[in-house]
Amino acid sequence: MSVQDINNEEAAMVKAERELEQTRDLGTVTTEIRTLHRQAQQMVLSYAIEIGRRLVEAKAMVEYGGWGQYIKEELGYSQSTANNFMRLFEEYGKSQQSLFGGETESQTFGNLTYTQALALLALPAEEREEFVESHDVTEMSTRELEAAIRERDEAKAALEAEQSINAELREQAMAAANKATEALEKAREEREIQYDRAEQLAQELEDLKNRPVEVAVEAADPEEVKKAVDEAVAAEREKAKAEADKAKDKLKRLEARVKEAEAKAQGAEAGANAEVEELRRQLAMADPVTAEFKGLFAQASQLVGRMLELVEQAPEDKCPNLTAAMEALGRQLLEGAGG
Repeated sequence: MSVQDINNEEAAMVKAERELEQTRDLGTVTTEIRTLHRQAQQMVLSYAIEIGRRLVEAKAMVEYGGWGQYIKEELGYSQSTANNFMRLFEEYGKSQQSLFGGETESQTFGNLTYTQALALLALPAEEREEFVESHDVTEMSTRELEAAIRERDEAKAALEAEQSINAELREQAMAAANKATEALEKAREEREIQYDRAEQLAQELEDLKNRPVEVAVEAADPEEVKKAVDEAVAAEREKAKAEADKAKDKLKRLEARVKEAEAKAQGAEAGANAEVEELRRQLAMADPVTAEFKGLFAQASQLVGRMLELVEQAPEDKCPNLTAAMEALGRQLLEGAGG
């Protein structure tokens, strides 16, 4: 080959290289840089897993109490760094020993960076893979990933709180409904007793009116005997009439209480459901006072239940005043809530 041929070949090679350089643009170079950077990050995770594998092995060989000194003096690691490496191996590494670079157990984690893999350790192992697939973790920065994990934890906590409150409200509603039902049954039983008593008194009064007067008279003034008999009969009639009137009055009060108990029993479940829905709506806009409100609400429910028991146990002449006080308290609560 002549000198001229060599020169021509070199010129052709230079020309080809220049043409190749001219076909490359900034976008192509940027893509290559990003690809290499991602590969480097994945390689860091692979090596971190392998370091963790060997740290676990070394820790089993170091004498008791000497682990901290070993990693500091022999490896220059802090305790937290060594712990991170070992956790990465235990959470992501394969169980078999590898001499040619670390690998992750799941392909889902194979594209993570070292910092992403560390951040994901905050999640339970059984939820980690699903989280990665549903959030496109490989495209997130570490800060974005940590924020997403916090949001997930907050949402989970809010859901658990809502479920807890709903369960508690259902229990309270059932207790209120059962109590109202028991009160209703008790009022009905008492009403039946008063019905029977009123009928008995009415029958006794009727018998007294129709009963012939049988008086044994021996050497007595007929006028005095008649007067005494009339007075005794009148007294018995007045007594029976008073007892009958009293029974009728009590029966009317019992009927009113039965109607009230029936209304409470019918409205208990509907009212409880309305409270559940209202609290569920408020929970969706939860603020720092929700926890305090929940505690006060439970206390108030207990107090109201006890107050209702006292009204039922109070003497009859005190019931109107106590009932009026309860109604005033209810109006006050409604006005305060409306304001």
